[in-house]
Amino acid sequence: MKMMRRFLLAALAAVAALPADAAPVRYGLTLAGLPLGVLTLDGDRSDDHYEAAVRFESAGLAGLLDYGLEGTAEGLAGRGRDLLPLRFAGASHSPRAVRQTRIEWIDGTPAFVAVDPPRGEAVAPATAAGALDPASALLRLAGPRPAAEACSESVAVFDGSRLVRLTLGAPAPVADGIACDGTYLRLGGEPLTPIDPPECPFRLVYRIAADGRAVLQQIRVPTRFGEALIERRVSLTEMNSRLTSTH
Repeated sequence: MKMMRRFLLAALAAVAALPADAAPVRYGLTLAGLPLGVLTLDGDRSDDHYEAAVRFESAGLAGLLDYGLEGTAEGLAGRGRDLLPLRFAGASHSPRAVRQTRIEWIDGTPAFVAVDPPRGEAVAPATAAGALDPASALLRLAGPRPAAEACSESVAVFDGSRLVRLTLGAPAPVADGIACDGTYLRLGGEPLTPIDPPECPFRLVYRIAADGRAVLQQIRVPTRFGEALIERRVSLTEMNSRLTSTH
């Protein structure tokens, strides 16, 4: 499941804050059509503060290996989609290890980092100035935003050990929405596997909602085992809303 760990890190990094009254959003994770688990994102934002929570629970074939992760973050909300993290706490478990992570920022730079047990290689926290933690990054990229503001951005993500950059290209029209091709680039920190490439492509697909906003629908990542896909699951409330809007 090392490949899944790399994909999840990319997804957490790759996945505009949610409205303050938004319910948790769930995404199903599959690899070559086989179910691997469910990713849940929850968020709350006021004029100047935000909170984010993300959780992955393995299922299907991956459930046999008992893999999971969760993270919570809070920070300051600026203009537009700007987020300035203050605190992040994360935990992950797999058949190989159980790991706890804590990060605290001062003025956008990690000032305190604790990863237990530590990884064999980690970037200096000072090099992660301006980066977001995984939960904040997913909140920034996954939430509804004006269609004109989707894609064409770059976000750095720091998980306490690794520093990666997600770069999204220009939007392109697709059925019922837009898509943007992006690149995941590991800037520092140990690879998840000896053959883990420092760079890999991915695609974000946004659906255009009835109010004109772009809503993240899919994250697609090609792998040597087939396409990895994270796809938004439509809630009963959202389904009823769509049905109502068509009548």
